[in-house]
Amino acid sequence: MNIRCAPDLTDLRRVWAWQACPFGGGPADLQAVAWHEAGHAVYARWIGWGMRRIELHDSGGVCFPAPFDPEATPQPEDATGELRATAAGLFHAGLAAELLHAGLPWRGPISRPQQNDHKRAEAMLCPGFGARTIAGHAYAQLLALHVLSVHWGDVRRIAKTLMETGAWTLETPPARPDRAAPQGRHRR
Repeated sequence: MNIRCAPDLTDLRRVWAWQACPFGGGPADLQAVAWHEAGHAVYARWIGWGMRRIELHDSGGVCFPAPFDPEATPQPEDATGELRATAAGLFHAGLAAELLHAGLPWRGPISRPQQNDHKRAEAMLCPGFGARTIAGHAYAQLLALHVLSVHWGDVRRIAKTLMETGAWTLETPPARPDRAAPQGRHRR
């Protein structure tokens, strides 16, 4: 699956149906965790908030983000919800990387309410959209799929390093992340 076009702002107001997670509820193997964490790292760089280190352990992956204090960060005006949903994409980027790696189609927003990433995305979206916003999660997941499709080579390199060595470190943070420019309606 290759999502070359970013989601449209109308997706933030579209009616969606929740979809079941295609991976089931069981524990993921370390290879799946490597792809998942690589997705977070690439998306974090894309939004300008880089990951510094990722480690794989028997219990899963651990990301070490760049220092960030949300209390000290001014919140910009966000009448459309686009900024909030874009930021929430960070928490759905792991799921997006797993879908892309497995070649599974995205058929609608995937709900995994017991998973920490989903809970964090929900917490970010709730103030602007209300609880269990389907459209906010859909936009965030579609944008994560788009960004990771455009930067798939980076996701592959990070996942490969994680699988080979158990850890990945960002040696030199990029001066300014590439921004995948929205190109109209996304393709499903």
